[in-house]
Amino acid sequence: MSKIIVLKCVGHNPKDFELEEAVAVQFGCIKDLFHSDFDAESKIVVDVPVKFNSYIIGRIVEFCSSRASFSSDRAYWEQDFFHPCREPNQRKRKELIAMMEASEYLGMESLVELTTQSLANYLKGKNPLTIRSLWKVEGDLTAEEEAKALAMGVAKLGH
Repeated sequence: MSKIIVLKCVGHNPKDFELEEAVAVQFGCIKDLFHSDFDAESKIVVDVPVKFNSYIIGRIVEFCSSRASFSSDRAYWEQDFFHPCREPNQRKRKELIAMMEASEYLGMESLVELTTQSLANYLKGKNPLTIRSLWKVEGDLTAEEEAKALAMGVAKLGH
């Protein structure tokens, strides 16, 4: 029997996720545990901070489980997994950012890269005013300064 890794989510919606070795080794914070001196039949519990809810951790576990079982269609599956990001939906963007933060905490560089790229693709081609509106960022420039900056930006693009 192999080691059992449990991700323990506490907080608003507590849940435990038991991970198989093929899934668990994708987590940077966990893979070193397989090379440690723990008993081969031990159960290792990894507490996940309250800030990461069980839904987000569940999505990450789903991603890793599917990734462990796919070989040839991985790129297509990953694109489909992040499809909701292409929708102009505030909840989906928040989910993507939460996945990015949680995957960074869990040491999953590949998922951090995928979530970051998905977010960049979503923002690509949008003007600064649209991006501010999407993220509810208030400008710190006066209307006059903003008009001047936008004019300079357009001039640099040759329009």
